[in-house]
Amino acid sequence: MRTIYTPFKNLNLFVLILGLLTVSSGCAGNHGMIRTGTAVSNAPSLAAPTPVPIQASPAAPSAPTASDVNQPVSEADYQKALADTNGSTVTSRNLDDYLTIAQYQFNQSNWGDSLKTYQQILTDVNKSPQLDRVQYMVGQIYYQQKNNLPALSAFQNVLQSYSGSAYADASRRMMEFMIQYSLSLDDLRSFVANYPNSPLKCSTLFELGSHEAQNGDTSEAVQTLNSFIQQCPQHPSVSTAQLLLQSLQSQQKGKTLRLGVLAPLTGHFKNFGQSMVNGITLAFEQANQNDPSHKLTLALVQDTEGDSLQAVKLFQDMVQNNTIDVLMGPVVKSEIDAVAPLANQQKILLLSPTYPVDGFSAIGPYAFSNSMTNEMQGRAMARYAVQTLGLKRFGLLFPEDGYGQTLSQAFTQAVEALGATVTAQDSYAPNSTDFQKQLVDLGGQNPELGKENALENQRRLDELHYNLNKEIQKILFKAQQADPTSSTVALVSLAEALGNTGAPSVVKDINDTLTTSIQAAKNYTLRDNDLVQQALTRLPIEFRGTTLTVSTDQWEDIAGDLQTSVIVTGRVLGANPPGDWSSQPTWNYAIQLDGYQVDPKTGQVTKIYGNTLPYSIYKPPSLVRMNLNYDALYIPAHSVEIPLIASQLHYYDLNPVLLGGHLWQNDSVLQEGAKDVEGAYFTTGFFTDSQQGTTKDFVTAYLQRFAVKPDLIAAQAYDAARLLLKVADTATDRDSLKNGLLSIKDFDGVCGKTTFNGRGEADKQVPIIQIKNGQYQQVQ
Repeated sequence: MRTIYTPFKNLNLFVLILGLLTVSSGCAGNHGMIRTGTAVSNAPSLAAPTPVPIQASPAAPSAPTASDVNQPVSEADYQKALADTNGSTVTSRNLDDYLTIAQYQFNQSNWGDSLKTYQQILTDVNKSPQLDRVQYMVGQIYYQQKNNLPALSAFQNVLQSYSGSAYADASRRMMEFMIQYSLSLDDLRSFVANYPNSPLKCSTLFELGSHEAQNGDTSEAVQTLNSFIQQCPQHPSVSTAQLLLQSLQSQQKGKTLRLGVLAPLTGHFKNFGQSMVNGITLAFEQANQNDPSHKLTLALVQDTEGDSLQAVKLFQDMVQNNTIDVLMGPVVKSEIDAVAPLANQQKILLLSPTYPVDGFSAIGPYAFSNSMTNEMQGRAMARYAVQTLGLKRFGLLFPEDGYGQTLSQAFTQAVEALGATVTAQDSYAPNSTDFQKQLVDLGGQNPELGKENALENQRRLDELHYNLNKEIQKILFKAQQADPTSSTVALVSLAEALGNTGAPSVVKDINDTLTTSIQAAKNYTLRDNDLVQQALTRLPIEFRGTTLTVSTDQWEDIAGDLQTSVIVTGRVLGANPPGDWSSQPTWNYAIQLDGYQVDPKTGQVTKIYGNTLPYSIYKPPSLVRMNLNYDALYIPAHSVEIPLIASQLHYYDLNPVLLGGHLWQNDSVLQEGAKDVEGAYFTTGFFTDSQQGTTKDFVTAYLQRFAVKPDLIAAQAYDAARLLLKVADTATDRDSLKNGLLSIKDFDGVCGKTTFNGRGEADKQVPIIQIKNGQYQQVQ
């Protein structure tokens, strides 16, 4: 049987535990083994374990099996039982045959077939005085197969279902033996979790605590031994557990926690790595000045060269040499993704000050991030825009990369959660310089389009003039056919539809065109307009200057005053659809022309012609707002793109409130964007010119120490180091350091207040900056 104990890394602790356990185990100490202290029965039906003297690596004794485990079965009996059962269902009549088959298979070490046979018996037979032994044999088979947890489960079933049976006692002894000699650390943890009400819970808890102490899992061992002492006050090993617990806690109190740093100090990302190391260095230098006795030490800094394979190798060396308890870095996401799972497996807390996206804590309980993520920026900007600025409708314009997509998605989700809406959005390829398509799609007006529209309007007007001239010719031709002697024409000026007063008037231009056309007609004389206007006074007042239709009877009186042969009149009707007329790109008209013939003998008036001409012209682009149904435009763009987008926004006649991400904080944005970015709001992880006390003091100290201003990475690394220094002073080991971080709330960092809320990713109150008078000003 394999030995599950390994020598203690700390020899003094091993000797202490071994001595304590031997003294406290009573008669069991005579066996020279580490025992749980549970009394061992000497029932004649059981074979007692063989005593083994203490050795440097003790071997386990033989398992205390029941005396009838290996009942003899002959080959002939086995064959006869097979023939009698012939694969039938187990019943009370053939139960003995099946027991014979199972026992024979067991004796032949045919564990798989024997297990199937015993399990078939348990499935088919509900009641029999022999089922306690069958269940016990199932446990023995699992034990022989080294399937420890199923074996324990089987023995546990015997204890629960057949408590008065001799096999219950045998099962207890097997469980005690396995708990002491067969179970690994993970097995012990699984048994404790799955069988909280087991009669052997106390023995298992003590063994688990001892194993954890031996394995170096000090925090877990302290927690387990405390649970054992509280839950099992009458157990014989309580005094041993108390002494072991005291020893572990004593070691914890004096322990110094060691910080390792992985950073790219050479290669393409060396500036990022140096910023992180500078931030950490400043935090430790300030801590040493304030309290040289703090418990967290900066053990070593290693150069990853920006290579994830190198980062993994360096971390593995740290673990192998047992040189660190907590890790900061690496900087580059690919390096972090490679190292973080390994750190979690080794239960070494990794605190990243640079991980850019949500989800880092999903790696495991030892993965922590103090970085402002892209998603965090999007949520913060949405909250400020809706709750502080009072905006409700938003447009989006973002680059088609991970940065732009994650910020815009987070912004959209947060906006909608707050009851506002994103009404328009578009994206562009990274490094674009021309945003015409996107901005026009977002409601912008292209000045070049205005020039094209003006040319088209002139073409349409020329076409209208041509058609009006044709209409006059048709009317006069009809009049000539009706009365070859007709020679005079009265033009009643066209009236304009009252519903179209918002559009520019075309009446004067149409009247002028009609006048010119009549004057150019042969054989016809145009009556003076003053005479026409005087004659119109005969019309009821409600008809004057309106679009109401005048009857032929009413025209007869007017025609007599005018002494004319032909009357030409009409009206201009608007054809724009109802609603927001400004959203239509054109003004649409319907021009109605009518011709009346006057009989020179009778004076009667007859309508001889009527036609409607459609006419539309493009509006000036400044009057059209096709898609501008938003109040603010969120642009999580890169620094080089922001001035280009801002200037083109105004070129295309768009003037929404501008919102952005942390890459807006760049000198080029202020210098090149100038007035185009004035008034914009954006998020930032760290504001160098902040006047808030903690941040201002950090910038001053960093500038004095390194002769440059700190960047975001330096600030986040500084905060991360201060967080570790804070919780390390009350921590006793790696786990308590982890738990201390989880409990952090409203930590006053240079990157804003930080809270972990019981999870591995910091929740930060992200600063909000406004560009005002050409300068950055913090507004939150």
